[in-house]
Amino acid sequence: MDSSCAKKLSIPTFAENPNPEYLFFPGCEPFNPKSNWDLNISCTQMLTDRGIDFAILGDDQWCCGDKACRLGFDTISTLLAQRNILAWNEMNIKKIITTCPRCYYNFDDKYRRYGGNFEVILFSKGSWEL
Repeated sequence: MDSSCAKKLSIPTFAENPNPEYLFFPGCEPFNPKSNWDLNISCTQMLTDRGIDFAILGDDQWCCGDKACRLGFDTISTLLAQRNILAWNEMNIKKIITTCPRCYYNFDDKYRRYGGNFEVILFSKGSWEL
């Protein structure tokens, strides 16, 4: 989700909320009309209604690397993972909420192999814990 879309929907970005408790990572293609637009809007509304301190990356969001890996581009997938881990560590991100099962797998399993140590919550499984 880019920053202009987030602004229209009153969804905080890291530029506006640089130290949130959670990064909300809606997925790599979440706002494609054929994808999970309604799901992610509902999730951000639920987080807001519950008073959860979160932000999205906006224009700074990169792919998790899953599609590159599944297409056989392991080097690109690894570079995306390393880039995200480095950027998120610099942003002091510790907890991630995502609606995408593939992003969840990558952040919770694959990223750990490259030094990413994040608490990852798949919204459909863990929203009741928030």
